[in-house]
Amino acid sequence: MFDSAPASEPAPMETAHPQPRALQQSPEFARALMACGQDPVTLDGTLVLQRRLPGGLRLMMVNRADLSDPAPLITALRSSGLHRSPLILSPETPAPQLALCGAVPLTTPAHAALWDLSQDAGQRRAALHQKWRNRLKHGEAQPLRLTRQNLPHDVRHWLFQADAKQQTLRGYRSWPIGLTLAYGRENKGQAKLFQAFEGKEPVAATLILTHGSTATYHIAHTTARGKQLSAHPLLLWEAANWLASKGVSRLDLGLINTEDAPGLARFKLGTGAKLHRLGGTWGLWQPLGRLLRPLSWLDRRLMNS
Repeated sequence: MFDSAPASEPAPMETAHPQPRALQQSPEFARALMACGQDPVTLDGTLVLQRRLPGGLRLMMVNRADLSDPAPLITALRSSGLHRSPLILSPETPAPQLALCGAVPLTTPAHAALWDLSQDAGQRRAALHQKWRNRLKHGEAQPLRLTRQNLPHDVRHWLFQADAKQQTLRGYRSWPIGLTLAYGRENKGQAKLFQAFEGKEPVAATLILTHGSTATYHIAHTTARGKQLSAHPLLLWEAANWLASKGVSRLDLGLINTEDAPGLARFKLGTGAKLHRLGGTWGLWQPLGRLLRPLSWLDRRLMNS
């Protein structure tokens, strides 16, 4: 379906995939952060972000990490002398064991949509919801030209401009453009831009970041004309097929918000993606751990409900 491709493509990945990791725990993400002047550290295989607050206080953050057993990370923080800094933890899966360490729940768990790409295209198509499949068929019947390329290093690219307007209208914030560009620059061939054109006019675009055997749906936009042509489902479908051909076994479609963005939630789940329950957000400040432990036990029900 794609009429252009870069001269060199990454080689297909090995069939024996390592355990999929979220983008926020990947070495590719760490490289992008460091290129932007940040100083993340890796402790016991967990990527830990650092931020300086006013007054010089350092805040530590761990996002989408496997914390089913948080003890090794807590030990590593102590060994590295970082245990005295406040720590924000957002586990990949529910981690009630954090209460044993004195962590306090801050927000209840959200859900992400994870699309299994390990099956063949026929099985994936059969798993599409009927309305999604109908939109895909409609898109396939349109005179659309699809392209695939590495992300151009262009802060003025139309997708960035459209996404910035969309963020303002919908009241949310995504990555800074500089961080997205750094990801593509520091991880050659792992920031793939898929676009749909009607003639010479772009009507839809999707930027997907690959990391190991996993990929993440990062930015997408469809124009009013693109919606009429069902360009978005067609583009995402063909992108998923291409990712699968390169050995990517899972596409993370991001968080599901049925209250503020029900249409987007239906679109993501219409692919056949499964809801994945995250672990909520916890706060831990080890010097106060014993004092906060009763409160953490009191709030555990919120994280497990």
